[in-house]
Amino acid sequence: MEKKYSIRAVPGKKTRVDVFIAENTDITRSQIKNLIKNGCVYINKNLIMAPSVKINDGDLVEYIKEFPADFKISKDEIPVEIIYEDENIFAVNKQPGLVVHPAPGNFSGTLVNALYGTYFKSENFLGGGARLGIVHRLDKDTSGIMVAAKNSAAREKMAELFKRKEIKKTYVCLAHGKIEKEIFISTYISRHEKDRRKFSA
Repeated sequence: MEKKYSIRAVPGKKTRVDVFIAENTDITRSQIKNLIKNGCVYINKNLIMAPSVKINDGDLVEYIKEFPADFKISKDEIPVEIIYEDENIFAVNKQPGLVVHPAPGNFSGTLVNALYGTYFKSENFLGGGARLGIVHRLDKDTSGIMVAAKNSAAREKMAELFKRKEIKKTYVCLAHGKIEKEIFISTYISRHEKDRRKFSA
């Protein structure tokens, strides 16, 4: 089972996440770069894609360091529904029950494994890694449309759009019970208090 390590940023000057982890652990900068490339570093529960990302006072930095050094993505025969495709990007309708990215404790059977070799080719991505062209995520049990890049240039552009919140996401959920009238709920999604594998609002 994967183990996450966490460090809370204390007040001080802004710094890169790779520098921050290196200064507070025994992990080298090159090792940290590989962890980030393989989708093993988070800031405030959000997966990051670049070692140059800056951290702020109070940020929670988490990392998983048990990712195998010789890890290679395998091609899994998992049916997927592609609803749009051009020369740079494509959109896939992710089914529930499917993990998006390979990670420690879950190296195969993911959406990336299903797409690898057909829609994702390692030679089209500088540095490779376990994320390849996917720059956002959906929980395992959540279904929905995911947009992915076919090459490094498209991936960087998409990552920037998500970072600037220029991509609109709409979620539909099932409610238990009878709703008598239209209501508006505005709250945050966070880890479930009792089951840390789940999120709740």
